[in-house]
Amino acid sequence: MKKEKKDLLYGILVVIGAFCLHFSCGHFYTVSNMATYIMSYIAARVDKNISDSSAVWLSALGLGCQGMAMPIGGFMGKKFGPKSTMIATLILGSGSILLTYIVVQKTFIGVVFTVGIMFGLSMGIGYSVAIACAVSWFPGRRGLIVGIIVGGFGLGSLIFTPIQTAYINPSNLKVDSQTRRFTDPELLDRVPNVFLVMGSILAALQLAACILVRMKPISKEEHEDGNEEEEEEEERLERARIQNSPSTDSKKKKLVNGDSKFNRNTVVEVNVKSGKLLRHIDYYLLFFMMLLNCFPISVLTSSLKIFGQTHISDDRFLSTITAVTSLFNCGGRVVWGAVVDRFSFKIPICIQLCIWSVLLFTFPVIAYVTGVALKVLYVIWACALFFFLSGVFSMMPAATGTIFGPVNLAVNYGMVYLGFSFGSVLSLVMSLFWEASPEIYFTVSGCVCLATFALAIWLDDRNLPRRLRFMNWFSNQCLSSRVSNQLTVNTSEDL
Repeated sequence: MKKEKKDLLYGILVVIGAFCLHFSCGHFYTVSNMATYIMSYIAARVDKNISDSSAVWLSALGLGCQGMAMPIGGFMGKKFGPKSTMIATLILGSGSILLTYIVVQKTFIGVVFTVGIMFGLSMGIGYSVAIACAVSWFPGRRGLIVGIIVGGFGLGSLIFTPIQTAYINPSNLKVDSQTRRFTDPELLDRVPNVFLVMGSILAALQLAACILVRMKPISKEEHEDGNEEEEEEEERLERARIQNSPSTDSKKKKLVNGDSKFNRNTVVEVNVKSGKLLRHIDYYLLFFMMLLNCFPISVLTSSLKIFGQTHISDDRFLSTITAVTSLFNCGGRVVWGAVVDRFSFKIPICIQLCIWSVLLFTFPVIAYVTGVALKVLYVIWACALFFFLSGVFSMMPAATGTIFGPVNLAVNYGMVYLGFSFGSVLSLVMSLFWEASPEIYFTVSGCVCLATFALAIWLDDRNLPRRLRFMNWFSNQCLSSRVSNQLTVNTSEDL
C-alpha cells in the first residue's frame, strides 16, 4: 500500500476515534433530561427535602471542571502522549457514569461528584487533544475536520436522550400533579440502572478513541525538510518587510498618536504570548464575558426540562424536544462560524446577546398559554435558546484569535475559558444561597446577557467591515490599553 493511501486510511480512523470521544462527551448535554428523573428518585428514595434547583450543581460543576481540565489535558498530551489523555477520559468519563449507579442510591452529593466533577474533568482532558491529533493527519482540511469532531459533541444528546427516556419511562407516565415529580415505583427503580446502560455505551465509544486516536508521526526527512522550508520562507518574508515597510518605530508612533487612517488601513500581524495576555484589556473583557455566559448556559442545560415539566405533563414530548435542541446547538455553531467569517466577531456577538436576552426574558411568559399552543411555543423557544447558546462556543474562540493572533490561540483561549470555570463556581454559590423558581432563573439569565453585551461593545475588532466600523467607537476610547498600540507592526515578532 502506498504511503499516501496508508496515511489517508489512518487519518480517517483517527477522525472516527476523535468523533467517538466527542460524541461520548456529548452525554453531558443529557443532564437537562436526566435532572427530572434524578431529582424524583432522590426525593422519593434518598432525601425527601431535596430541591429541584439543586440540579444546577450538575451542569455548573461539569462546565467548570471542563474548563479547569483543558490545560491539564494539553500538558498530559504533550508530556505523556495522546494515549494518556484518552485513557484518562475513559476512566473518568465512563467510570463516573457507571459509578453513579451506586451513589445515586445513597446521596445526591455523590451524584454531583460523579456526574458533575468526574465527568466534567473527562470532557476537558480529552477535548483539545483529540482535535489536535485528527487535524495533524489532514492539515489542509482543518476546518472540516474540527467541524466533524465538534459536531459529535453537539449530537450526543440527540442520541442519548431518547435512549434514557425509552429505558426509564417507556409508558410515558406523567409526573405527580402536586409535586411535579415522578412517583411510579417501577419507573424509579429503573433510574439507577440507566447509568449502567449509558456507562457501557460510553465505555465502548471511549475505548475506540483509545485505540484509534494518535498523532501523525513525522519522519526525520520530513522534519528536516520542513525546517529548511520554514527558515527559507521566514528569510524571504523578512526581506520583503524590510524593503517594503516603513520603519517599525514610525508605525508605533502613529498608532500611539491615534493616526486613524493608519489604524484603519494598515494590516497588522499580531501574536500575543500567553504570558503577556494580562497586559491587554481585551483579555479581561473576554474573560468576564465567558464568566457571565456560564450562568444562562448552566440554567438552560439544567432547568429547561424542569420548567417544561411544571407546565406540560408529557414526558416523552419534553424528552424529544431536549434531543432536538442538540441539533440547534450543533448546527448553530456552524451558522455562527459562517456569520463571523462574513462580519467578523463583534457585531454577531452583540446581536446574539441581545436576542438571547429577549428569549430568556420572554420564555417564562409562555407558561400563561395552555394546550397545543403551549407546546408549540415551548418548541420554538427551546430551539431558539440553544441556537443562540451555540454562538458562545463559535464566536469566543474567533474573537480570541482575531484579537491576540492565531499562533498561541490554544493557550490563549484556554486562559479565556477559565472565566467559564469561575462562572460555574458563582452559579453554584447562587444556587446554594438563593433558591428560586426556574422562571426567576431565566429572568436573571436575561439580565446577565445584557451585562455581557455591555462588555462586548468595548471589544476591539480590527476586522470589522468598513461600513460597520462605527461599532469600534467604544473601544477607541481606551486605545492605550489595546493590543494594536502595544505591538510591532508588519513583523512576525510575538508580543
